Amino acid sequence: MSTTGKCEIYPIDMSLYGCVVVEPIEIEYEIPADFNRVAAEVAALDKQIEAVRGEFTAKLQDLSDKKAQLLCIENGVSA
Repeated sequence: MSTTGKCEIYPIDMSLYGCVVVEPIEIEYEIPADFNRVAAEVAALDKQIEAVRGEFTAKLQDLSDKKAQLLCIENGVSA
């Protein structure tokens, strides 16, 4: 089972903003016995780490290439 969104519900008095409660609702749900929130968060962080690592590596390579161009250094194989 996978989820694509995140929903957080907080009680708040919106009457300060001109809102009126039409009808309060009650929500019930069951959490599966094998649900592991920590594992899901760790997996999400690993995905973010890999994305940042990829961006960093690309930026670092770009900067190294610009430096090499300024110093007229080639890293190629001559025939």
